[in-house]
Amino acid sequence: MPPRRKAASRAKPSARRRGGRGGGSWKVRALGLLGSLLLFLAAGAYHYLGGDTAPRPGIESQPDGTGSAAVALTPTATEYVVAYVERVVDGDTLLVTAGGREERVRLLCVDTEESVHPDASKNTEFGRDAARYTRSRLEGRQVRLLADAEGDARDRYQRLLAYVLVDGENFNIELVRRGYSRYETKWGRSGSHDAEFRAAEAAARRERLGLWR
Repeated sequence: MPPRRKAASRAKPSARRRGGRGGGSWKVRALGLLGSLLLFLAAGAYHYLGGDTAPRPGIESQPDGTGSAAVALTPTATEYVVAYVERVVDGDTLLVTAGGREERVRLLCVDTEESVHPDASKNTEFGRDAARYTRSRLEGRQVRLLADAEGDARDRYQRLLAYVLVDGENFNIELVRRGYSRYETKWGRSGSHDAEFRAAEAAARRERLGLWR
């Protein structure tokens, strides 16, 4: 009988050949990882450059609490601007960051005595007291700025004219209530809070606080 032929070899491919066949898959995985890394870096750069709209100090937010970014920097009587108080200049004047810009804010309907006037003779100890109080309440904090219903948004020096809301309260009225300022009506009465300002001044007078001691 003729010798039997050996069965065709069914040996598995060598490790080298297996590696050769899998090389394409390895490259695909590497390219995928590289693409993911590039997307991650791009997202980080987008966030760093301000492309995101998440609310944070200095970004405007709508008063409905949704946190959606507002378009206008200047507050209105119904739409506030979120600001970070960088420095208290005087009892009634702040330096804030809002919308990525530095703004000077003049508090509406109050007028504390001077504390940083270039003419030192105009500065008073009570003015320094008012500045210290404002600093203790606002400096380094996030606040909300609202305009008056009937007044201008800015004064002739381009300062924002605003009510400052902190801890859910109107700080302008608080200054009057504690006697650090009269209800200032030289440029007109408050179109939004006239009754509250009058009540705050009456209470400070009655209790002989601050200016009324």
